[in-house]
Amino acid sequence: MSYILRIAIHEKSWERQLSEIIQLCKDVNIEEVYLMEQCHQVIMSPYPISKHKRMANIYKKMKVELERNGIIYSVNIATIIGHCDTKTSSS
Repeated sequence: MSYILRIAIHEKSWERQLSEIIQLCKDVNIEEVYLMEQCHQVIMSPYPISKHKRMANIYKKMKVELERNGIIYSVNIATIIGHCDTKTSSS
């Protein structure tokens, strides 16, 4: 069995998060991480394009270290278009 870690990345703490993610992946054999800008299960609000551009630059930096450590990654940008991958109260 393989595992995927799904995690919201915060602009102000991404470097600490990256270090923790890499260590966790090594400790418990997680092969892939799924990065998000926000946890849309808690709150879902649109960000301005400037925020997405800053986060894109952060993801580029994270990519280098994740790949160097043999960790597969993906980025969930679905929240920028109002998509939610869980049931809502109106569903």
